[in-house]
Amino acid sequence: MKRTALAPLLAVTLVVGLAAALSARATGVHDTALGLDPASSSSLVGATPSVRDITLRVDRRRRGLGSYSNTWGDSIVLDKNHDGNPDVLLSFHEQPWEIWLGNSRGGFRFDRALTPTDRHSCAAADFAGPAGTRPDGRADLYCARGANIGTVSTKRNALLIQQRDGGFEDVVSSWGAADPSGRGRTVSILHIRGPDGRPSLFVGNAEPVLHPSKDHIFVNRGRRFVQKRTGGLPSVQHTYCSDTGDFDHDGRQDFVSCSYSLRLYRNRTTPGGPVAYREVAAHEGITAKRRMDAGLVDLNRDGWPDLVTVARTRLVVHLNRQASPHFPQADFELPLTAGRTFCAGRANRDHALDLLVVQQLASPTDRRQQRDWMLVNSGAGDEFTALPVPQPPMRNRRNGNGDSCTAIPGYRGSRAAWTISNGMLIPRPGDTGLLRRGYRQLVILAP
Repeated sequence: MKRTALAPLLAVTLVVGLAAALSARATGVHDTALGLDPASSSSLVGATPSVRDITLRVDRRRRGLGSYSNTWGDSIVLDKNHDGNPDVLLSFHEQPWEIWLGNSRGGFRFDRALTPTDRHSCAAADFAGPAGTRPDGRADLYCARGANIGTVSTKRNALLIQQRDGGFEDVVSSWGAADPSGRGRTVSILHIRGPDGRPSLFVGNAEPVLHPSKDHIFVNRGRRFVQKRTGGLPSVQHTYCSDTGDFDHDGRQDFVSCSYSLRLYRNRTTPGGPVAYREVAAHEGITAKRRMDAGLVDLNRDGWPDLVTVARTRLVVHLNRQASPHFPQADFELPLTAGRTFCAGRANRDHALDLLVVQQLASPTDRRQQRDWMLVNSGAGDEFTALPVPQPPMRNRRNGNGDSCTAIPGYRGSRAAWTISNGMLIPRPGDTGLLRRGYRQLVILAP
């Protein structure tokens, strides 16, 4: 994200989307959507919105949001400099993650790069100072690292406390939560005792090879993180996604993780009592299947987070029934070929959250990844208009491998822009992969 001036959009990157209205109640439409050809489906042509690639408007030289790069994990949005505009921490793989500062005109400028390391996930929060002191109001970062494919036991995750000059100091050695042998894959901020409490951490790790690699809850005690044993954690779960939300509407933040199976942790912590969680996925109607991604998102605007999951073959929305079991059935499904992940944001100017789903290569030998889709919410959360997302440009006869996406809220107004990373590892037998670069994208819903 290195840009403050807008550049003309190249026509070669622009694909006009044709809409396919999808509903879980009309299952016959799903197969049509899966094979949708925007160039030939004349019966679907109408006065519909489309997804537009605006990468070259904001990153003409492709140095940031449009860079050609290897990536692993979600980029994150924060307001680092307190100017009210969204800033972005761009994810990379083994290269320095970069912070780009946004402005009110939709541009971004480079701020700084984090120290290069095998970084897989970061999360932002104001971790504050000693116990009993007020937060300093600056966004800090906690980042999980890999452990050299599970062969080292002395690595450290990073706890980067922002300083007054905008730089960061890594204090993980003194604060704790270094997780020296964990194969870091995902981090979520836990507000265990509500929004006024100190932000704590869930850290998810890949399965071990030579050394322990367990999922953890680290509780913030004020300049000190302490591992908490609760909800069956710490334990080996082979986790690579996580998200938070109060699914049972009791005022306490819960979280979900993609592990050997999808896991849902209910927050049972009482005021003044010890930190306590319970794993309740089966009790809440969630089948014991492995997913690529999952999140808790309020799609029907009732104040209760719904469950969105992505598997290789489909995206599924489970609306929250507001009583246990909260997620007993699928209310919307989108067939996929190589599903990877999703992100949520307001693509248009209504008040409903929309979705963008990212796909990978269908086969490691493919040269072109499967198409991404933007799902425009009808408002009820069980019916969406599926719009094709323009494919990233080709280079060396390939266009990368879909990795992640992040919605940037309030981009030049009330709607979101969506940054997409396309530089994920190409799968290989065993536990290694082939680095495959791809162009990043920035897209919006137009008009």
